[in-house]
Amino acid sequence: MCGERRPTRSHCKGRAGPMTESNRGVVVFGVTVPVSATSFLRGQLRHLVQVGWDVQLLCGTDGLEEFAEAEGATLQTVRTARQPAPSDLVSLLLLWRRLRRIRPDVVVMSTPKMGVLGSLAAAMAGVPTRVYFILGHRAEGLSGPRRWVMSWLDRLACAAATEVVPVSEGLGQLLTSERIVKAEKIQRLPRGAATLAVDTKRFRVPSTSERARVREELGLDRDAPVVGFIGRLTRDKGLPALPRTWSLIHQSSPRATLLLVGTPEPVDADDRAALDALDSLASTVRRGHLERVETALKAIDVLVLLSNREGLGVVVLEAAACGVPTVAYRVTGVVDTIVDGTTGLLCRPGDTVTVANSVQSLLTDPQRRRSMGFAANSRVDDLFGPSAVWPAWDSFLIDRFGERRKNRGGPLGRGMRK
Repeated sequence: MCGERRPTRSHCKGRAGPMTESNRGVVVFGVTVPVSATSFLRGQLRHLVQVGWDVQLLCGTDGLEEFAEAEGATLQTVRTARQPAPSDLVSLLLLWRRLRRIRPDVVVMSTPKMGVLGSLAAAMAGVPTRVYFILGHRAEGLSGPRRWVMSWLDRLACAAATEVVPVSEGLGQLLTSERIVKAEKIQRLPRGAATLAVDTKRFRVPSTSERARVREELGLDRDAPVVGFIGRLTRDKGLPALPRTWSLIHQSSPRATLLLVGTPEPVDADDRAALDALDSLASTVRRGHLERVETALKAIDVLVLLSNREGLGVVVLEAAACGVPTVAYRVTGVVDTIVDGTTGLLCRPGDTVTVANSVQSLLTDPQRRRSMGFAANSRVDDLFGPSAVWPAWDSFLIDRFGERRKNRGGPLGRGMRK
């Protein structure tokens, strides 16, 4: 049902070694599925290990062995279903038992399922500081019983946590306005730092030759305008609106190509009809899921995001790091990633005509498009780069445990526990 894997010696150069006064303590990061860790924690765990934290990575499924070793973290696996299931009570007890053995100073739980079960288990285990790092409000856009259930689960996760860190300012405002969590429980990172970092070495502005090469790899014309839609092909990401949006764009820019990158995840007949319509439209190229999504971002001129909700528009930030402006709906999480008129363009949700006109305006004005791309790239470097985000997480954790460490006369860590 569960297992533990420690990093090998070759991957532990950044670890602090024996307990010293500089050691921070034991911190557990919990996620339900591996993609959450690889998408949101890459590099950050390694940084915390290097500055002295004993980092434990808790996941509800297998698949993070290589990632944990590369980050220098100890992997803890406790089977947890992604959706509500009868086995949740068993998972809760296993999580409680594991956390009782680890005895962390703090847990940082992410994703809805681990946010609930992990935070409850940590409370039962007596973990003094329990942070719910909330990546989105799944009830947003839902209605009826499903909305009530998802809101209730978020409230439960927030109630079990001692502190809540929303992934974006807009998400925090939404959570308080819907009474999911009290405003005084919401915390922000020091100096207003962003909560997620973009790998600016991986996502960067391509050279002319690199841009030509990736376009050739993807089967795109070297000189034609390319619009990108990158993300899961499903309702939440605005799939039903995409065929009409692209038809309007293509009418005005017949040389343009739409590059679709993402896994089809239709949830209803409208989604399936949209996928069929996209296959029938001219100048569309589908590439499915790409492990190296930066390849697509370096090939496009403008990104289109039609999401109805986001915790934080991460793909917008990744595109910005590649010097690509975005046209998107003005919705929660996206407004934190775009400075309207400077790094991209925001439109009223559902207004596909304005989206199409906005994309067209950038395709026909290369100078404005490049100016926005440059501004977007600079903003990511300043606010979302690793040098800004990772030390802020370290400071956030230190602020909560530094005084306790001093009062105890030594470092916090498993080796010091009675």
